[in-house]
Amino acid sequence: MADERAGRYRFTGSVAGGLHQRLVTPMKILPELVAKLTHGHDAWIVGSAANPENKTPRDYDVQVPYSQWGQAAMLIPKDATRNSFGGWKCKSDGVEVDVWPGELGWIMQRPMCLWAWHPASGVRLNRCNEKAEL
Repeated sequence: MADERAGRYRFTGSVAGGLHQRLVTPMKILPELVAKLTHGHDAWIVGSAANPENKTPRDYDVQVPYSQWGQAAMLIPKDATRNSFGGWKCKSDGVEVDVWPGELGWIMQRPMCLWAWHPASGVRLNRCNEKAEL
């Protein structure tokens, strides 16, 4: 659902704890670049901005699948700078956005990443810290 006046997308729901539990969260308006990447290029919001408890993220970390990176990279502003993940850091609607190519499995294995959210489908993942015993 597009909000034409703001040029942004609004989302009213999310899926948490796997695909079985549906949680309704307050409406979240994404920065324009984040909305374009998540809806047009199958990208995931990862890290603290994907946490449903975080109502006003200070920044967005966005991971774009390798298969979509060629087209998605063309949306990144020319004044963007390189980030530590091999992607780009820029501002969208006054909010910092880090964008890089990669696969979700890789980032979810990193200790710093507890959350991932796919706004286009409403899927939200929360990594649990339980390891299987051998």
